[in-house]
Parts: sequence; structure tokens; C-alpha cells
Amino acid sequence: MEKLFFIVFLLFAISCKENNCVPKAKFDFNNLDESNLDYYKYSNDLLYLDIPSVFTPNGDSVNEQFLIITNISDSNFVAADFKIKNSCDKTLYKQNGTFPFVIPDVDQFEDGTYNFDFSIVLLDKKLMTGAGVIMIIRK
Repeated sequence: MEKLFFIVFLLFAISCKENNCVPKAKFDFNNLDESNLDYYKYSNDLLYLDIPSVFTPNGDSVNEQFLIITNISDSNFVAADFKIKNSCDKTLYKQNGTFPFVIPDVDQFEDGTYNFDFSIVLLDKKLMTGAGVIMIIRK
């Protein structure tokens, strides 16, 4: 059993080298309609949060920034946490206590696919959580 665990661990360690922890996006920029992108949609009673699945910081003035759509404001949340991780589960960006979620320096991310998760404690103590995948496509 120990040998099996070691082999599985070794395969995982080999497959998650730093140079392959960011899988390529599912499609390239030429096959992307920037005006019609999908959002992950979360809601809790009357409050909602939409997180984009793709953004394209490539200098064409369309989808340059990671922008969420929400009606949650400072007056109806108590705590917030947002993380972006690579496929090797390394946290690359973390935002605590502030909302809305932003990615201030997209240049730190190469083109590819990233995992995100978030949690928001609302004023009424209800918890809104979610997770998904964000693709960054420049070319």
C-alpha cells in the first residue's frame, strides 16, 4: 500500500511541474466572440453575483479587465474571500475582506485556464460560495 501511495504521489508531483500548471484555454482568441461571453451566475435571495468565464487583456478595449456583475454592496456583506489557483492548486492571487473581486495585475498571469473559488458572508449571515474556471486569452 505504501508503494502504491508513493507511486501515485510521484506521478502527481511529476505532472504538476511549474511549467504545466496552467493549461491552455479551450479555444484561441480567433474563435472567441468577445461581445457574447459566458458568466458563472450565483444568487442568494435578491443578491446576485456573475463572474466571467473569460477575459481578454489584449489591448483592444473589449474585456480588458476581470469585471464581475453584482448588486452586492458594502452595506450587505460582512466578509469576502476570493482566490485564483493554477491546476497544481497553488494560490496565485488572493483577495480578502474587500468586494467586488478584482484582479489588479493581470500581467502576472499567462494565457491559460485558472481555477477560482469565493465565499461571501452576507449581512444576514447567509453564505454565498462558488467555484469555477477563468480563461485568460490575449492572442
